[in-house]
Formats: sequence, structure tokens, C-alpha cells
Amino acid sequence: MSLRFLKISKFSVVILISFGLMFCVSSKPEPPDYFGYTFLKCDTIQWHLDSRLEETSGLLKINGSFWTNNDSGNETALYQFDPLQGDVKRTLDISNVQNIDWEDMTQDDTHIYIGDFGNNLGNRRNLAIYKFPKTELDSTQVNDWQKIQFSLSDQTDFAYSYNHNFDIESLISYQDSLFIFTKNWTDKRCKLYVLPKMPGEYTARLISDFNTKGLITSATYNPENQVVVLLGYN
Repeated sequence: MSLRFLKISKFSVVILISFGLMFCVSSKPEPPDYFGYTFLKCDTIQWHLDSRLEETSGLLKINGSFWTNNDSGNETALYQFDPLQGDVKRTLDISNVQNIDWEDMTQDDTHIYIGDFGNNLGNRRNLAIYKFPKTELDSTQVNDWQKIQFSLSDQTDFAYSYNHNFDIESLISYQDSLFIFTKNWTDKRCKLYVLPKMPGEYTARLISDFNTKGLITSATYNPENQVVVLLGYN
């Protein structure tokens, strides 16, 4: 099995940033703009979200329900919300953790993974992914979580600035591994790293580097057609 990558156009990203919630409805992509990528035209559908979703970052659809988390400095919680009305239906607290900079979320058949790895200034040494079983979604608080802590194999400079290529905002699950995509502030490319799903402390292995011509802020994987979609802006 292999993964292939699609890149969404700048216009789609501008709409997403402006209005918060977007669905890509194009069923017939345009021809590739350059080798290895396909640009999609997307229409937008707009709703107003609950005020508790003040900086929604990750998004999951689980058994027909939508879940999201807020970004850095907010509550350590996941929110189930109605995408049509925008209101929060249920809050799931993640106990005894911090929301240093929660970015993306992903899932597999049995678990949810929350990426606390936002690294705007390139100085973090405590990158982490929190893992907990989906059975916890039926409760009000998650106590049974595990931690995957990691560093990046090629990062040796932790200077406090935006002049770096080690920010992270994107995460997908694929088979027995987790894959993370960087948001490269300096060269506007993207690096792909792989990690095991088991709790522990690891060095994420760099496996690819490619030209996305912009900053990648989210990723998702469709197992039905084995396609990864990256979202970003330039």
C-alpha cells in the first residue's frame, strides 16, 4: 500500500481561516499543477460556532459526530458539536495534562490521538501526542490516557525565533504508525516524520521532504482511496 498526497489551493485556505468551517465538495479535481500534487476547487459552507470553540484547531468525525479541540492555552478538553447549528453538545475533559499548544487530532479504529506539538518559535523540547481509547468518549473525563513524547531527528537548533523549519500542526494515523507534517516558516516546504503509536519517548524519524510552496496547517487521511490531503497557506 502507498500514500499519495493532494494539496488544496490557497483560495480554499483563505476561506477556511476567514469562516472557520469548510467542506471541499469538488468531485473532479483539476489536472495536476505540477508533478505529485493535485489542486482542488472547493466551495464553502459557513456556520457560526459556539463561543467555547474560540480557537478550534483539530477536527474528527467519529460515528457521525464531530469533535474538536481548542488551540494553545485553552482548556484540556474535546468538544462534540453540531456542525449545522454550531453549538457544543458535550465536553470531554482530559485530566492531568496541559494544553501547551494542541494542534491536530487523528484516530484509528480504537484510539484518538491529540498532538500537543505546536512549535511556532522552534524552542520546544516537550513535543507530545496524547493517546486514549475511544470508549472514553462516552464519559465526561478521560483519565486513561498515554503519552507519546518525541523530538525531531534533524533538529539541533532551538533558538527562540520564527527562523526555523520545525513547527508542527498536522498529524495522521496510518496502519501502526503516526505521521507528522511540519510547518516550515523559513523555506515554505514540508517535512514528513514517522512515530510508533506505542507510549514512550522517541526520536521522530524524517522520511521525506517536499515542496508544498507554503505553510501546512492540517492533514487528513482517507483510507478508502488511500489519499492524504494537506491544508495550508502561503
